[in-house]
Amino acid sequence: TVDVGVLGLPSGDVPNGVRSRVIARDRHVAVVPVDHPLAGRRSVDLARLADETFVDFPTDTPGRAQSDRAFEAIDMSREVAFEVMAIDILADLVRSGLGIALLPSAVAPSDDPTLTTVALRRGPTRTEHLAWSAFNPSPAADAFVRSVRDDATV
Repeated sequence: TVDVGVLGLPSGDVPNGVRSRVIARDRHVAVVPVDHPLAGRRSVDLARLADETFVDFPTDTPGRAQSDRAFEAIDMSREVAFEVMAIDILADLVRSGLGIALLPSAVAPSDDPTLTTVALRRGPTRTEHLAWSAFNPSPAADAFVRSVRDDATV
């Protein structure tokens, strides 16, 4: 069983069936190879990316929903050629030039000299929630949640 979890959801979504607290908010960035035409730009509008090939999480997952909703909000679609569940595999595919990715800035690869990030205008946003049982949480979960409440800033 899991006493406490961290859930990254599209902004505006809230976890169901659990108690939760917002612990962070983040904006997505475009992750591109260093030789990509967008590399070196300070920012790019999301609409400019619609013709790119993407690497993303599988359809109907919270990690994917954030990007899908952002494109829907600007009435555009995109091609997702590769669906993966792990950020390291996603980064390998981007590094190989097979597509670009949108990731929250906090989890985007930052120490890889073969990849770079570009800030997005009108891009996806994400909210991190600390989540725990709404019914009979364990003493350890209660203590952990209290410590995070005391230390966390949003």
